Parts: sequence; C-alpha cells; structure tokens
Amino acid sequence: MRLRALEPLRDGRVYAASAGGDVYYDDNEWIAGDLLDWDALHTSPAARARAVAIFAAVVDAWDDANGACPGGVEWTDAAGNDDRNAVTTANGAVLGLRLYALTERPGYLVWSKRMLVWLDRCLLAPDGLYRDHIRGDGSVDASEWSYNQGSAIAAYVELYESAGDPTALARAEQIAGAALAHFQGRWLTAEPPEFAAIFFRNLLALAAVDGRQTYVDAAESYGAAAWVRLRDPRTGLFSFHGPARLLDQAAAVQLYAALATASP
Repeated sequence: MRLRALEPLRDGRVYAASAGGDVYYDDNEWIAGDLLDWDALHTSPAARARAVAIFAAVVDAWDDANGACPGGVEWTDAAGNDDRNAVTTANGAVLGLRLYALTERPGYLVWSKRMLVWLDRCLLAPDGLYRDHIRGDGSVDASEWSYNQGSAIAAYVELYESAGDPTALARAEQIAGAALAHFQGRWLTAEPPEFAAIFFRNLLALAAVDGRQTYVDAAESYGAAAWVRLRDPRTGLFSFHGPARLLDQAAAVQLYAALATASP
C-alpha cells in the first residue's frame, strides 16, 4: 500500500474527500480498515499508526453535546452538519474492536461498546434493523440500508471474537436474520450493489464463525442472480441501476472474492 498516494488528501490524523475539502468519517473508517488489513499482511507499523490516529479522530467526532439522543459519530465535519450516522458509529466500533484485538488496550473496547449501545438506543427500529441517521433537530432518517446492517454485524462478530462475548454472536445473528427477511426480493431492484457487497461480505464473515450455511446460500443466490441478470456477457461488465459504473464492478469483484474464500 502506497501511503504517499493519499498524502494530498491527508488533513492531520484523517483524510479529506478532496485536497483541502471536508472530512467524512465513514470514508476514514473504511481507509483504516484497509490499513489494518495491510498491517496484517505485511506488519506495517506505519499503517497501524495511521489506523490508530483515525480512530482517535472518530472518538473526537463523537457528539455528546447534541441534545437529541446525545452521542453517535458525526458523518462529516462539513459546516452545518449535525448528522450522526449508523455507518460512522457501527464502523467506528468495528475499528475500535480490531484495535482492541491487536493491543488489548481497554479503551478501545469501552468506546466500541459505547458506540453499539448508542446505535441500539437511537437508531434501532422495531423491525430489528438500523435506521440511517439522526439529525441535529432530533428527526431520524428512517431509511434502512443493507450496509448499515452489515457494519453492525461486523461489529458484533468482532466483539465476539476479541472479547469472547457470546451474546454478541447472538446479536449478530439477530441482525442478519432481520436483514435477510427485509431485503428478500429487493436486492437487485432497490439496493445499491456497493451496499449489498458490504452486507454480504460481513454476512459471510459471520458464517465463518457460526457455520450457518444459510448465510452462504443467501450470498451465493445474490451473486448468481447478478451474474445472470445484470452482467453483459459481451463486455463482462455489470449494470445494476443504469449505465455500468466502476462502483458496480468493484462491488461485484468484492462479492465474488468473498464467496471464493467462503467456498469449501
């Protein structure tokens, strides 16, 4: 990983969306996850240090001062933003738990649990899924996207594996069951493929822990349907919702790579 390639976007501990632009904490959490993956493969102190710095910035983006359901990780530092999102908070917990597994420093575990508690308190809907975000005025965007559910699943799997909490595995399975029921029949028509890829990647990670073949079957069914219905056999490109995008191809590659590692 060439960290220098990201330098023009670096703003202290974090990365901006463009040189001198706004910081989006979900983007930084994805980057931190990649940095930890690189560290796991190549033992890179620099990559791990960057991930640690990003987590510190995520903690600083925790908004306890907001009177509407205090807490949660802000989506962005852009002027006028008061949104606290499921994606930033769930992936903040994932990042914290991965760092806890590497360092055994209790602060990472404490913060990660705090983030998961906030998600349940402020964004959990009666159907067992997480709404997208809460605004500064207390109103909630009730959209239920698959990647938010997948990120929560990832956090609870990490909690189970790093802290040995058996209730965390059961919680991940609850979210998985609710999401599979909710999105059944909607994957190809209503859900962005990049969201679905994140969900199924984390669902397969859960299957690797609890051995549930139904999770693998669901991911395989989605992948098979996309291959047959949405792939142009002439070009090999996928078109999910309109003209083929680079993001469509990236989502497909991620999905099939995850399925390849999950297959016996």
